[in-house]
Amino acid sequence: MQKKIFKRFITTLIVLLTVLSQAGCSATQSSTAKADTHQNVESSNNETPSINSNSKENTLNQEVKIHFIDTGNSDSILIQGEKTLLIDGGDNGDENLILDYLKRNNVKSLDYMIATHPHADHIGGLDGIINSISVKQLLVANGDSDTSTYKDFINAASTKNLQPSVPLEGIEFSMGNNSKFKVFNSNGGSNSNEQSLVVLFENGKDKVLLTGDAEKETESEILNKMVDVDLLKIGHHGSRTSTSIEFLNKVTPEYAVITVGKENKYGHPHKSTMDKLKNKNIKVHRTDECGNVVFNSTGNGITTYCTEGSYNYRDSKNTNTSKDSTTNIKTNNDNTNTQLNTGVTSSKSNKTNTNKSTSKTNNSKNNSNSKKPTLNNTTPVTQTVWLSETGSKYHRINNCGRMNPNKARQVSLEEASASYGKCKSCF
Repeated sequence: MQKKIFKRFITTLIVLLTVLSQAGCSATQSSTAKADTHQNVESSNNETPSINSNSKENTLNQEVKIHFIDTGNSDSILIQGEKTLLIDGGDNGDENLILDYLKRNNVKSLDYMIATHPHADHIGGLDGIINSISVKQLLVANGDSDTSTYKDFINAASTKNLQPSVPLEGIEFSMGNNSKFKVFNSNGGSNSNEQSLVVLFENGKDKVLLTGDAEKETESEILNKMVDVDLLKIGHHGSRTSTSIEFLNKVTPEYAVITVGKENKYGHPHKSTMDKLKNKNIKVHRTDECGNVVFNSTGNGITTYCTEGSYNYRDSKNTNTSKDSTTNIKTNNDNTNTQLNTGVTSSKSNKTNTNKSTSKTNNSKNNSNSKKPTLNNTTPVTQTVWLSETGSKYHRINNCGRMNPNKARQVSLEEASASYGKCKSCF
């Protein structure tokens, strides 16, 4: 009896020890598995910062568009990224064109507006824009004017409780992730053009310099503050009064943009400016040849789909200055851009403005066949004038500037004068 009890005790003890032994082994394996899992998590965590670091670095830069809006022989530049900046507003009557452009690009408000200087071809449309959309901050040049255009601009700002302010020299304004702009020449200048605010926009590594109508005096004054840039907006529509060789050598742009009208009485752009750009192999893009010029900035380079422009010029300086030569410059300009000046041809012939009226060319060949007035016609039009589809000016011709001759309509001068202003380009 005692032997049986002892055997049962031994058997139970063996079973118990076996169970405990298996449990201990299982616990050890579980512990090992947990340790391995912990090591894997730690390893994964060690790798994550490197991935996140690269991702963070990539998200620092933003894609920004720089729009040079075709307003003719005037300026209006939109910088569109996380924030929006409008530099200048074209000429009087350009506000609807600019507002339509902003609407098409989904711009419903402006974080910043800059009026580079008081001339009408830079601030003419700003009053209409201020009255139509929200503007958070308005920056102006150190100078004023007693013109009705400038007063309209200031009154519009006042009505919207928008306080114009002159920025401090070189101060930075944020445009969002890794994007900003600085303003130079805030101390003014000897005339309105020399008062132009000069804006340096930076997005990551990309740099764009926008000079308004600043001339050589301003260029010299701010020269030591300038840096290498990717793109330069040529000052004063390509006038010989701007873009000194010293300034070009300092900023060394790869691209140059010229905001210039197809028909302008100033002969812009001038030969001396275009020669400098050509000699330095700077790629030129022009609103008179491409229309709206848009550059994309990634923070690591800028690109554009706009076809590279010509080095053609319109003034007759250093060339044949006879009356016939001047007439050629004016009449051939709007048709093909192939002879902007005597002896200068463009590789873009037959590609631009093919839908325009050819009455100007025909006029130079056979004046009796031309039924429409042209720019070189000295007989004033007193009975009828032309209106564009959307503009606020009346014209002597039906294809002045950006007018579409197919949509232009003819009315009496008396009727037009009651509601429209006179176009300064063709009158």
